[in-house]
Amino acid sequence: MFALTSGHGRTAIAGVRGRLAPASGGYVLPRWLRKPARAFSRFISGEIEAPPYTMTMLAAAVVGSFSLYGAVLGGHMPSVIQAVTARTGFAIDEIA
Repeated sequence: MFALTSGHGRTAIAGVRGRLAPASGGYVLPRWLRKPARAFSRFISGEIEAPPYTMTMLAAAVVGSFSLYGAVLGGHMPSVIQAVTARTGFAIDEIA
């Protein structure tokens, strides 16, 4: 692994914890962004390959989220919930 610091010791980023700090002509990434940035750079360089069905899963997630959004926005959610619960056996037929 490589460090994302400037090489000037702790004094280069002292007092700016969690913020972008200038160091050796660039910026030091915040700690929470370092792992995603490294993974993204490895993916771009070809060091890491995506799983075989990544685009299929992504397309299913996009279509599913748009369908859910359309059902909520169109006011169809009560009938969708009733249909799902009736199929799975959780529907109430009578109240005595």
